[in-house]
Amino acid sequence: MGFRNTWKKYFALFTIFFLFISTVLGFSWFQPKPAYASIVPKIRGDLGSDTTVTPDTVTVQEQSTGHSVGIEEAIQTASQYALSHNQLSEWEAIGLARAGQAVPASYLESIEREVAAAKGQYRKVTDYERIALAVKAVGGDPTAIAGYNFIEKIYNNSRMTNQGLNGPIFALIALDCGDYKTPEDAQWNREKLIAYIVQHQYADGSWPLSPGAESNLDITAMALTSLAPYKNRPEVQTVVDKAVAYLSAQQNETGGYTFRFLGDVTEPSETTAQVIIALTANGIDPTSAAFTKSGKNLLHHLLSYRQSDGGFVHVAGGKTDRMATEQALQALVAYDLFTKGKSPLYRFAAQPSPPTSEKPPTEPGSPLPDGSTPPEGGTPPNTPVPVKKTITLSVIGDSQRGVILPAQSVELKEGDTAYTVLRRMLGNKVESRGSGATLYVEAIDGLGEFDRGPQSGWMYSVNGWFPNYSAGIYMLEDGDVVAWRYTLDLGKDLGAYFLEDTYKDGTFSIPAHVENELNRIGLTPNNTQPISKVATTTVVLNAAERMDARQAEQIKQSLANHTVSLQQSVSAAVESVIKDNMDEVQLIVPAQALSKTTSLTITEQMVQRPELVSGIYDFGPDGTKFNKSIYIMIKIPIETEQLHALVLAWLDEQKNEWIPIPAVLDAKTGIIIGKVDHFTKFAVIDRSKVEKTAQSIPSLDVEIESLCKRILANASDGNLTEWEAFALARAGRKLPPGYLASIEKMLREKNGQFRKVTDYERIALAVKAAGGNPASIGGYNLIEKIYNHEHMTIQGTNGPIFALLAFDSGKYEIPNHARWTRNTLIDWLVQQQNPNGGFPLVKGEESNVDITAMAITALSSYLEKKDVKQAVDKAVQWLSEVQLKNGGYKLFGDENSESVSQVIIALASVGIDPKDARFVKEEGDVVTSLFRFKQADGGYAHVIGQPANKMATEQALMALVAYDRFLTGKEKLYQITETQAQATFDTDTTPMRFVDEGAISDWAMAAVYQAYEKGLMESVSEVEQRFAPKQAMTRAQLTVLLMKLRNEMPAVEAKQVFMDVTPENWYYGYVMKAREKGIVQGVTPSSFQPEQIVSRQEMAVMIAKAFGLSPALKQASFRDNDRAFRKTLPYIQAVREQKIMVGADDAFYPDVPVTREMAAVVAIKLYEKMNK
Repeated sequence: MGFRNTWKKYFALFTIFFLFISTVLGFSWFQPKPAYASIVPKIRGDLGSDTTVTPDTVTVQEQSTGHSVGIEEAIQTASQYALSHNQLSEWEAIGLARAGQAVPASYLESIEREVAAAKGQYRKVTDYERIALAVKAVGGDPTAIAGYNFIEKIYNNSRMTNQGLNGPIFALIALDCGDYKTPEDAQWNREKLIAYIVQHQYADGSWPLSPGAESNLDITAMALTSLAPYKNRPEVQTVVDKAVAYLSAQQNETGGYTFRFLGDVTEPSETTAQVIIALTANGIDPTSAAFTKSGKNLLHHLLSYRQSDGGFVHVAGGKTDRMATEQALQALVAYDLFTKGKSPLYRFAAQPSPPTSEKPPTEPGSPLPDGSTPPEGGTPPNTPVPVKKTITLSVIGDSQRGVILPAQSVELKEGDTAYTVLRRMLGNKVESRGSGATLYVEAIDGLGEFDRGPQSGWMYSVNGWFPNYSAGIYMLEDGDVVAWRYTLDLGKDLGAYFLEDTYKDGTFSIPAHVENELNRIGLTPNNTQPISKVATTTVVLNAAERMDARQAEQIKQSLANHTVSLQQSVSAAVESVIKDNMDEVQLIVPAQALSKTTSLTITEQMVQRPELVSGIYDFGPDGTKFNKSIYIMIKIPIETEQLHALVLAWLDEQKNEWIPIPAVLDAKTGIIIGKVDHFTKFAVIDRSKVEKTAQSIPSLDVEIESLCKRILANASDGNLTEWEAFALARAGRKLPPGYLASIEKMLREKNGQFRKVTDYERIALAVKAAGGNPASIGGYNLIEKIYNHEHMTIQGTNGPIFALLAFDSGKYEIPNHARWTRNTLIDWLVQQQNPNGGFPLVKGEESNVDITAMAITALSSYLEKKDVKQAVDKAVQWLSEVQLKNGGYKLFGDENSESVSQVIIALASVGIDPKDARFVKEEGDVVTSLFRFKQADGGYAHVIGQPANKMATEQALMALVAYDRFLTGKEKLYQITETQAQATFDTDTTPMRFVDEGAISDWAMAAVYQAYEKGLMESVSEVEQRFAPKQAMTRAQLTVLLMKLRNEMPAVEAKQVFMDVTPENWYYGYVMKAREKGIVQGVTPSSFQPEQIVSRQEMAVMIAKAFGLSPALKQASFRDNDRAFRKTLPYIQAVREQKIMVGADDAFYPDVPVTREMAAVVAIKLYEKMNK
């Protein structure tokens, strides 16, 4: 415990250090206090209340000597402390220089040597900024450091915002430290930097480290410092007032500020120092009444951290800290300069001249809080920021990659899992496979599993513990801390420990993560439902390190010669542990679980039952009820591959049923721990071997009907996957209203373009089954898209397999000149077969059950071809040979239902009964095997022991429909005649409504729904209809919208030009087409910055170029023209004349971000003009 607390304190120290040098983690530090509006008037009256303060009127008494120390003495001693080091830091050099202290001549020389050695190249913009400030402070020239111009490297830096607000803040400070000019074509000039900083202020007056994170006091103070030279601008003055009010409201009664991290609450001196620097830069006295609480002001608080050696500590009670001292020195010097009427700390020259006219800002950012963006045709709303549920998310790679996503606050949305928040924050940087319980994150930001060795990959923890199940089903709660970490050795290096150290030195402790797993299973300790009605019973830990066959045999032999027989008197007052000398069985009885002292017994019974993995242990007295849950631990040899099938259960002898209890199994040690509230007979069983009285297969009709109802009931807003729609239609069931219309809409939104051929194939099959025509839907010929696809085999055998199925679903004619004909597909597919008869995903790889079954299905219409018949026969034989004795199949080591489903479909397609003797094994056949995966809720699981899975369920329905069609003599699953393709539809016409409709402004409501209905804009969520009206538009999003309005087809085959716009991006083709048309261009020749937020003036320029609106000869006459860039004014006037963008109250708000609802209004105006 001591180590952990020490770690937290040092981690907090390093967090502040990294924050200041811009290698930050960005944790949420403070909760907002009352709104600034009620505080500002008081502060404005208080800021100048004490005009007679001189540096030495603020003193603090040293506790050790009783000596009163004033500002000037503190500066002198802190300077001496700094000079005592062999090498000065940049911040020490700045503090010394501004204090009038002599900085060693060797300092500037050492900087030049360092820069020369680095060849002027640094990865972080803050490196350039920090060095530039220090060089200027000591009399050097930042435009010529060892021959390199650091000012230019700042204003043309393409990674300006990679460190959040730190980059723009210190860029502005660096440019202003010497009144440096920036050229008109600079990537970042003063105007852009100011706009970026201003637009990211929160409504309460604070700033975050990075857009969307929680308020951060240090960043708020630094932002104030950077904006100080511009506070005479009305819009900046408002921002400054809000920030000052926020800092005053957050101040503690001690005069300092609170830092919270991992349960620790501290008052770091560095935050106080930053606030002092910020206030003095803005001409505000840090000792004024507004910053004096209970008689203690900021200077009092800072000086209280001073040590007898002249240095300062990070937190009270600590040791002298160099970083804390350098920041305290700067703060004291800043205050000294302020009281003497000198220029602020970072102002080494005269005030900067007014900035020249420059191009619109092009840096990515994030939307302002709700209410900060004036609507098109409205006025700026003034709504309070709602209280949000949040989690903290971070992503850290290995030592080479480091921090990928600094810890930051993320809004918690309904249904969020550990995966959905990761995906929302990092988007396409996350590569995964599967979904729900089968979802697996393969790579993040290019760092993938096995990249650093055979045991490397991604793991996630929640509140410090590592679940052993998919992040796709870990439901998050408010306040959770989610950390994605890259492991090199299956989690050992991350501290992912499990059950083996539970009992030591006579004491027992359930690890927190084990207790969490037991509680999250969803099975209560007093469960009375039999195993046949319970889905999930056991969580498996250390599955990747499961014991090998030799270890299992050793445990089996040792336990075979040992019989448990225990008796022990247990007091009600204390925790008790009963265990045998071989640790075969352990019983943990918490204090107060019994009402009185009781003699407890454990007796092992020698019983032979096929499902038993352990002996049966009779816990007595039989029927004993406990006041709180007790824990039973049993050691077993692990010999089965189906770890989730191992269940700790009690025997209901009257009904001869096993009743499971929640349990956690450590596959490495063979220890299973369960939680229960009573005594009876307990054992570990293999649920797959439990004899069921009702083992017969249910009626196919009944089962198909049940599955169809379940799928339709679980369809969110009537949305179905293509395979669900296909299966329902082939079962003759009704599809939700407008299904084909939704497909047409989706095709229009995508302009009929998909990267993968399987997308076309899957949609074509669903459309055909639903009664549509895939050769003509939404204006697109999906069949042509398939047979002329140039990337047919990029997904291995999948592409050709489903191309054949799509072609044969409607017996479509394929032209001879097609890139892929039926014959070329058949020939190619047959050549992929392995010598053993199986088919691989990629030629040369091992045979794959699913691929083999699907290949058989695809080739089933061509059995008259000799080579096809031979290939199919070999494949069928291979499927029989690799079938498990229970009738099932394994894929990648897991026995799963989807493989079984595909085999049933394949056999039925070639006229083989799935109950053919070749597919009936000693413990079951392929059909009975499928039903083993059925869950109590009617769905089907991916693997036994897991809950129902969407993909597994839809494939099970397809398999049962295929089998039913075989038994009833109907055409095959994938052969759809015109008469069959007449799926009926429900007539419910309830209009779609967005779940966040209440957030849509009245002036935008109609346009939002029109834009959605016309396929111009879509939901921001894949799981619900959510519009996010106040979310800001990015360059990529606006480009796509304008291209859709122009009816432009995306140039998906265009050559990549921009490093940050790749063919994998959904907007790639649209951006390339817009560039081709001269509508957009890169921020630099190689960078488009697709995620940057678009301002209204930028939108005006893009609209004018997209629709050929000639720039007006006269300039727009809005009252806020001075806020627009000169070159944008003619375009603003052009869109105004066309009444496309008219502003509000004679103002255009040119620098305000464009929101989605604003974009919807403008889009509908353009749409109507184009369709007159």
